[in-house]
Amino acid sequence: MKQLLIWLIMSTICAEDSISQYLKFLSENEVVLGKKGNFKLGEIEIVTDPSKIKEIEKLQKARCLKQGMKNEEALLASKIGVIADDLYWVFLRDAVIFPTGAEGAYNRLIWKSSLDKGPSGVAILPMLPDKKVAAIIAFRHATRVWELEIPRGVRQTSEEVENALKRELEEETGFLAKETHFLGEMAPDPGMASTLTPVYLAKIDKQGLANQDYSEAILGVRIFTISEIKQALIRGYIEVDIKGRKEKVFVRDSYLTYALFLAECKGMI
Repeated sequence: MKQLLIWLIMSTICAEDSISQYLKFLSENEVVLGKKGNFKLGEIEIVTDPSKIKEIEKLQKARCLKQGMKNEEALLASKIGVIADDLYWVFLRDAVIFPTGAEGAYNRLIWKSSLDKGPSGVAILPMLPDKKVAAIIAFRHATRVWELEIPRGVRQTSEEVENALKRELEEETGFLAKETHFLGEMAPDPGMASTLTPVYLAKIDKQGLANQDYSEAILGVRIFTISEIKQALIRGYIEVDIKGRKEKVFVRDSYLTYALFLAECKGMI
């Protein structure tokens, strides 16, 4: 009984310290993480009162238990605060009030590269003088298949956007950007991730050697006319010979479609 009491006290202290660190993180990164919100105005409001956060944790745990989770699983799944972080991401679970007045928890992913108040990364539509597009074929870990995409990548801490896009373009394709044009800013998954990516058109004409990062799986660069890309988007895939066998390469990259649409709307293609 004594050991159980000590464990409960220590758990409470750790939980309070965890919430304190989480609230400090929110305060220090308020500009990047966005406004607190007001549920009465139809927004999802983030709760920052520690005692209210604990109430919502209990409510969320009860919901998890009702869904069939074991006690320890429900405890982990209802914890509010900084749940995890690594070299690239911070995983937050916020206590919130929804527009209906209902209370609960909501997860979000924050790019660490955006915490210096710059964009998390950049995407580039590489275009040759004849207005053909250079796209890459990459094997993506999350979908576990080959995807046709435009080059993109994470902006390094304090790196200027222009430098980031030129670096990513050269690393992934070997092409050098002669001229760049801002197309727009894309939020590919605002329901879950904080990603806000500026998308550029880069005019290119000379290709050197690509120097992809150790963690990338890029097969190579393919050149397409605008019409060929549109047909591939309609079909949903192209077939490519990879190491002696035909593989489906899926054509559904949201950055590619966004960039093409904006470039067309702005009369650049």
